[in-house]
Amino acid sequence: MQMVDRAVWNVMEASDSAGVRERLSQNKELLFNPVTEKYFKFAIDQRARDESARNTFRQLAALIERCRREGIETVFAPAASQESTYAPPASSAGPRDTPPATPAGEKNARLFGHWRHTEPRSSGGFSMTIDTHCVLDPGGRFEWWSKSMSSFGPSTSGPENGTWSASGNTLRLNFDDGTTLAREVALKDATMFWRGDGRYRIWERIS
Repeated sequence: MQMVDRAVWNVMEASDSAGVRERLSQNKELLFNPVTEKYFKFAIDQRARDESARNTFRQLAALIERCRREGIETVFAPAASQESTYAPPASSAGPRDTPPATPAGEKNARLFGHWRHTEPRSSGGFSMTIDTHCVLDPGGRFEWWSKSMSSFGPSTSGPENGTWSASGNTLRLNFDDGTTLAREVALKDATMFWRGDGRYRIWERIS
């Protein structure tokens, strides 16, 4: 179980989907073992301190099970090519100082909705879980906020707003304060991967 625990956290610490795939490949003999299923049941029931942490374990357990059944390359390759193809926005953005909402193209509809990234942290006797939320609406606007739960209690940051667009494999968030965030993304079922992002790498669609 300790070996499985180390392998699981090794995968969770990957910085992007390519890193997740590589670490799954490196540890597949251990992670595809029936002991791993028992580990996740224990982690979800006993180790996770709240529902957000439990969801993180459930997502990874489901991903490992799919990779075991279908093969790692089969699970990841479509997400990098076919699943992440988006049409350019239907209209161009306006001036940078007052960007209007940009209607998204037909294929961009797969990005519509409420996405959540869950980040568990622990150090010594302190632990914290941060849920970051990003809602992409069909009109080209988005809302971004985070909620955290720690030993000191809950806290909320935001919300922040802006406009969003997608072109090729790139999702671009233009915050109203002038900040821009652009990431290469890959979609697979209800999961969105942000490639090359050291923090916000795996998002779950919740609505």
